[in-house]
Amino acid sequence: TLEQVNAMLDLAESAGIDGVVCSPHELELVSKRKSLLSITPGIRLKDSNDDQKRVMTPKEAFNLGADYLVIGRPITESNNIKKSLNGIYESIK
Repeated sequence: TLEQVNAMLDLAESAGIDGVVCSPHELELVSKRKSLLSITPGIRLKDSNDDQKRVMTPKEAFNLGADYLVIGRPITESNNIKKSLNGIYESIK
């Protein structure tokens, strides 16, 4: 719930940590905490039918305030990694 996420963010700030790993769907809450960086997995370039349900495109995540993106499968499962990396770059320009 919203209250639980905010309580965890309060705890993170009071502990003095630099950042949190969070779903792209919590980025709006984390980005309001100027003292916390966000590390965001679940980044997909398009709709996927894998086990990740809380996903977002790189552009959407950056627009919501993501500081760092974790982009695994769209790169590691690519048949053309260079093309995939270029596509990611172009999508966030």
